[in-house]
Amino acid sequence: MKMRTILFLILLTYLVCPGLAADQPFVSATMNTAQLTQGDPFLINGTASVNASAVYLWIFGPSFQIMGVSVPVSSDQQFRFAMPGEMTRTLKPGQYYAIVQDPMANGVPDVMVGDNSTIMIRSNASYRLPVASLSPDVVVDELKTLFSQPEIDDSYTKLTFTVNAGAGLGPTAAGTPVATPPVQPVETTKKATLPGTTGVLAACISVFLLFYRRDHS
Repeated sequence: MKMRTILFLILLTYLVCPGLAADQPFVSATMNTAQLTQGDPFLINGTASVNASAVYLWIFGPSFQIMGVSVPVSSDQQFRFAMPGEMTRTLKPGQYYAIVQDPMANGVPDVMVGDNSTIMIRSNASYRLPVASLSPDVVVDELKTLFSQPEIDDSYTKLTFTVNAGAGLGPTAAGTPVATPPVQPVETTKKATLPGTTGVLAACISVFLLFYRRDHS
């Protein structure tokens, strides 16, 4: 009897609660490598939240910044950002940080690029974070602090990677980033629940308890 109940609950999960497994209420991302050699292509791809039409990419490293570049999200919630070898050969060796930002429920980024290489927040027009005067790790920490604010519903995934010198290549000035629309995240925030699933989840739990009690009575 116990095995029959377990099998029934597995079947119920697929039939009644498919949305709980199919859609995620947060952003996740992976890289093709965490040890990038100058001149090799670099790729970040992942899955956005169910409501997102775009995610926003921030990358900070030695004399290099990508500030809130919009990356389109496909109909199956996938996104892709590529840096060709022609660009990565211009990156200086060292530690780099990438943050993929998902706008979540309101559909717009609450943390965004301001004027004069600053970061601003939608809820406070007077706030400015001067990126140029801060080291990459400090900028990332400040961004994480902003994302944790209660008035900001954006979620993010943080990735880190290292650029190593390529054969015959030395430290050079950074180039201009190129986004092309469509290996685990180091850190991810999950700040929202998937709309419309709360009642379904409650129903699944209720059915589980009903059959569990019947099986053990």
